[in-house]
Amino acid sequence: MSRSATHRNEDRIDIRTRPEVKKTLQKAADLLGSDLSKFILASSVERARKILAEQEIIRLSNRDRDLFLKTLEAPPAPSPALQKTFERYKKTIG
Repeated sequence: MSRSATHRNEDRIDIRTRPEVKKTLQKAADLLGSDLSKFILASSVERARKILAEQEIIRLSNRDRDLFLKTLEAPPAPSPALQKTFERYKKTIG
């Protein structure tokens, strides 16, 4: 079986770096008993997931949090425009 047939579901990433950076990465990989490519991939994926998770978190000030919770406890009455839109929706949907 050819190399391309065994790896057809994998993408390749090529990285060029300074020798001292590679040496640092290799030393860290060696300490973990990992090869360099696996170490770089695992570290990159871990960092990427952390960045993505941080972007999904909504941070509120204390004032905004209190206002949000107060609104959940006692929501305002629907406006006339919202009531009209809801009535149209009920007629359309059934």
